[in-house]
Amino acid sequence: MVKDFNELAIFKEWINNNLDHTYIGNATDPITLQCQQEGLKVYIIDHASTAEYLAQHLYEVFSTMMPIASIQLFETPTASVVYP
Repeated sequence: MVKDFNELAIFKEWINNNLDHTYIGNATDPITLQCQQEGLKVYIIDHASTAEYLAQHLYEVFSTMMPIASIQLFETPTASVVYP
C-alpha cells in the first residue's frame, strides 16, 4: 500500500496531542497517580509502559485511523520493537 505523506499527518497530530511532553503509565502505578495529582499531563495505558506494550497500544490506536501493517518503536538507535 502506498500513502501520500500528508495522509500520515493524523499520526503526528495524535502523538503531539496525546504523548508529547506526557508521562505514560499504568493507572495503578503510584508515579502515575502522583503525576496526576501534580497536574502533569498523563497518558494511561492498560499495561506497564514498556516499549513492547506501547508498540502494541499504538498499533491498536493507529489501526483504527487507517490500515497499517505494523508499528516499529525505537528505544535507542539500535534497539527497537515491532508489533505485530
